[in-house]
Amino acid sequence: MGILALNCIVGGLIGGIIVLVRIIVTFTEIIKVIAGHNVQRCKRKKSNKKGIVNQS
Repeated sequence: MGILALNCIVGGLIGGIIVLVRIIVTFTEIIKVIAGHNVQRCKRKKSNKKGIVNQS
């Protein structure tokens, strides 16, 4: 029974650390969006002026 309790404690600590890291990452992303530092912008593709669709 002792090893089961130890496994539960260690698993809880590791899970708690992962949850804290995810919360911190989420808050930093929210702060970046509010501050206007949105890094994940889509690059525009060059438009095909002739209107021809490339077929592979």
